[in-house]
Amino acid sequence: MDQLQFLFHGVSVDGTTSYVLGSDDPPTCVNLDDEGDEEDDVDPRSPISPMSTGSLKRPSSTADTASSPSKKHKSPMVKCMKAMVDTLQVGNNKDLDVAKQIQDHIATKNVEQQLAVKAAKEAELERCLELVKERGYIEESEEFYVATMKFAEAYNQAVFLKITTITGRQAWLNRCTRDWCG
Repeated sequence: MDQLQFLFHGVSVDGTTSYVLGSDDPPTCVNLDDEGDEEDDVDPRSPISPMSTGSLKRPSSTADTASSPSKKHKSPMVKCMKAMVDTLQVGNNKDLDVAKQIQDHIATKNVEQQLAVKAAKEAELERCLELVKERGYIEESEEFYVATMKFAEAYNQAVFLKITTITGRQAWLNRCTRDWCG
């Protein structure tokens, strides 16, 4: 918007500088200063447009800066566009807030799910070790140590829990101990 305002600074299209071929009146030129007021030193009936003089420079204002207001007034189009951009930004900020809340909720649920999975794994390990202790193996025995090493893998825990008899579990653990200690 600032670039558009700079590009069309001092340009007013109101039809006074247009000319229809064959009409009796020559075109008139109205040169506007920075505040949109007519300049005093330009003949409003001049047939020469300020942009048609062949110069590539923009016409400069000769208005007294002391008498002109220090604050420039923005055109209604600029105000409207700024209001639309502000509205879009407010809507975008609300969308970002909602997206952040959703992202935080998902992150919280992921952490809760990871904690639940970890708790379930620890509970299964605890169950396996309790079954080893029930068979009479103490924590200082080689069999208990081998059980802790084997139960580090979820597969071995699942196999141990799938064995339905106490003697079957004992035989499995004895074989594991024999293979481990070699």
